[in-house]
Amino acid sequence: MCLYTMTLTMCLFPDITQAFIFDVDGTLYDQGKLRRRMVWELLCHLVTKHRFVRDIHVLYAFRERREILSRDNDDIGCLENCQYAGVAHELGMSIEEVRRIINDWIYEKPLKHLAACIYPGIRDLFALLIKNRIKIGIFSEYPCCAKLEALGLSADAMVCATEKEVDRFKPHPKGLLLTADRLGVPVMNCFFIGDRDDKDGECARRAGMPYFILTRRHLSTADLYQKVTMLISKSNGERFH
Repeated sequence: MCLYTMTLTMCLFPDITQAFIFDVDGTLYDQGKLRRRMVWELLCHLVTKHRFVRDIHVLYAFRERREILSRDNDDIGCLENCQYAGVAHELGMSIEEVRRIINDWIYEKPLKHLAACIYPGIRDLFALLIKNRIKIGIFSEYPCCAKLEALGLSADAMVCATEKEVDRFKPHPKGLLLTADRLGVPVMNCFFIGDRDDKDGECARRAGMPYFILTRRHLSTADLYQKVTMLISKSNGERFH
């Protein structure tokens, strides 16, 4: 084990940690692996459906629209509808048709692939946190209940950025603060784990919450989750109470 990894696993989490809050996409599962599977499914779709190119345009425009909305967080409201309306206007489609395509390709079809893309150690870590009565929160920019179920995971609180109580994308801290509130744990006693510093890291900094940003190096070589599980197991969860 390299010195960096030893330092990471021994010193990463403050002793006052009472809850872990996780991002979902790219944090709990390998997003690159999922995208490769979805590209194959899209190619199969190309063979059988003549509207393949249209669907690709919608998916691309939807992701671009959400990135724009995340930069204009303080000026935009009603995100749930706005994210679809902007794409519909840009592509000359109905909101209902855009919503159907997004629901199909972003929310429904990927679910059957998630279990095969979960990062090693995630399920063991969640099981150990539950065993040691350490609360688990989820804060994602996308609806996460179905994803958690597909991954075989559960949480004490789940928050989506497009909920009416939040209505702000990361890096706005409102959703992260709401997650801590629903967990009933002070912000400084929560620890947030995400995979994008410009979104998850900045969100945590604005919220005043301890955090860690995963990189591919951590997930592919350090097996962070497995090492965190070992750390908690060896301490019997005592340093987290």
